[in-house]
Amino acid sequence: MLIFPDPNVETEYTDPNGSVWEFNGTGWVRQCAGSGGDQIVDLNKLACFEITYSKAGYTLGGDANNHPMLLRGGDFTLQWWVKTSQNSFSLLNPQAKDQNKGCLGVWADGGTLFFVINTLAVNQWTWNCAPIIDRQWHHIRICRKDGVHSLYIDAVDKSAELSGSRNDTKDYNVIPPNGTFWGSSSPNSPSRGVRYAGIQIVRGFAMGQPEARELRLPFSPCTEAGAENLICVNVYEGETDLVDIGEFGNPVAIYDNPSYTLNTLDSPYTWNPPMRIYTEEELALFEEEDARRELEESMNNVTTEE
Repeated sequence: MLIFPDPNVETEYTDPNGSVWEFNGTGWVRQCAGSGGDQIVDLNKLACFEITYSKAGYTLGGDANNHPMLLRGGDFTLQWWVKTSQNSFSLLNPQAKDQNKGCLGVWADGGTLFFVINTLAVNQWTWNCAPIIDRQWHHIRICRKDGVHSLYIDAVDKSAELSGSRNDTKDYNVIPPNGTFWGSSSPNSPSRGVRYAGIQIVRGFAMGQPEARELRLPFSPCTEAGAENLICVNVYEGETDLVDIGEFGNPVAIYDNPSYTLNTLDSPYTWNPPMRIYTEEELALFEEEDARRELEESMNNVTTEE
């Protein structure tokens, strides 16, 4: 739990993870480094986008060295927020004409989550994703560490449930010639009615199993040694131009007609409300109350024994 200073004394706070928070007069908001300078991230403004047409969603771009699909041959982390009652949705969909281009993809089709390589040609592994097709927000994290895949759903390790091989030492070094889509249609079915709230791709570091408290704050760049934040995006209310707050400012642009991608105020951070953040003054009052309660209990125990 984060413990903030008394805003009457200090209006800025740096948490143990290095994130800077600012008191805006009514509450604490986190500052994130954006491509155009610092941004104030107000948890109450976090939103999502919903697909209303099969060609909607966002494209993920980048340069030849730091495109989000260039995970290379080492460790990596992929994570998303998704909310759907559809059994087909797309998390990363590389639209490559050549099925043997070596482009990875992550999508659900017919109630099965696929991690695929060489586009549609080879499945690395699959997972029965029926438990998350319930129109509730769910967090998905995929890691590769030392050549072995792990899958975490809502901070719970589901790796033992994977069908296929978890072993993977491939060098993901190909940029899909026709782009990579986040939220566009899966290969066989459209993603209509699916909501997405965030995406992060980290090269060079496997973030591992998240703690439940991590799920209560928006994605922020990974600061671990060796981590390269290829893309880190959260969605904000009323915004259709999404900004990558990772290290490279990779472009995130609406793929098709903007009217096919509905931006709405609905996020996993409001569905899973942020932890109550106490000031030092409030914490002192709670400690006094705990001490008083303990004293009363000890006195009652003495009275009972007598």
